[in-house]
Amino acid sequence: MWKHKITEIAIPESKFMLFMKSFFYSDFYKEVEGRYSTIQEGMYAYFEATRLLILAYSVIGYKDTLKKVLEPAKDIIKISYEKMKVMSGLVHDGNITNEYWYDNPKKLLGT
Repeated sequence: MWKHKITEIAIPESKFMLFMKSFFYSDFYKEVEGRYSTIQEGMYAYFEATRLLILAYSVIGYKDTLKKVLEPAKDIIKISYEKMKVMSGLVHDGNITNEYWYDNPKKLLGT
């Protein structure tokens, strides 16, 4: 299981509490956007590294190792996608698309 935990940021579920938090903490949205961007950059780098490992193991004939390479990626998707969807809704002003890795975790996880 993936041991690194996404830095938590408390995002209220109700719109009223979200308004109150942003009213009393003026940098709230800036902090959410900063963490979202940092996590997105890290995830894209992680997925690219995983893709390159899969390619390398395929080329050298270690196809049995591919499953081991994919397991940590699946674990990080499982523990991260819900929080990223919430943060995405704030960063993208509620305009959620299916463009990002966290929008369709079942497709990535193969379930």
